[in-house]
Amino acid sequence: MAIIILGKIKAIKKAIECECYLPALALALTLPDICGQIEYPELIYTSGQRKGQRKGREQYIKWYDSHVKPLYYITDKDAPTNQFDGYTCYALRCSLLHAGNFDLKSQNQKIPIDLFKLHVDKMKGQFNIHDSYHEENGKRIVDLDVYGICFLISYAANDFYNQNKDKATFEQFDSVVVDESWTDDTYDLLFE
Repeated sequence: MAIIILGKIKAIKKAIECECYLPALALALTLPDICGQIEYPELIYTSGQRKGQRKGREQYIKWYDSHVKPLYYITDKDAPTNQFDGYTCYALRCSLLHAGNFDLKSQNQKIPIDLFKLHVDKMKGQFNIHDSYHEENGKRIVDLDVYGICFLISYAANDFYNQNKDKATFEQFDSVVVDESWTDDTYDLLFE
């Protein structure tokens, strides 16, 4: 069966309901990649070895900052400094998906981060993304509500999909899942 973006959003929701927070986060962090490619196809390299290839980082950050950040970002004079943004989210995506860790120090030069932590706020709808950055004992820390960031990215991606008149543009990002229906014994052996 083909899973377009709405199927991925449902999978994120199901993973959260099963308390599988890292898989939910990993999948959620791919949504700005998909949406950024669709909204900003013109962001490509025009010269050099990468000529014609997409500027994935720029697409990701621009889409996140245009669609996710407005859902929570505080713009008034009382706003916390160093709010979680597209640049930091992209650094998290790269760290988690490419290195399998949360070492954002090597990914994000804009905001030096010494420690990245995730927490789960089980009070649905009560997440605090904008205040995720703080300093403690001289360390710069991002402490992010995994439920909140998954919800906000999924919400923005769902809205983007619904606003996009050409649904066919999403088809190139389909994922095919084949259910081989393993027996319970085989499944148990695999995960012993």
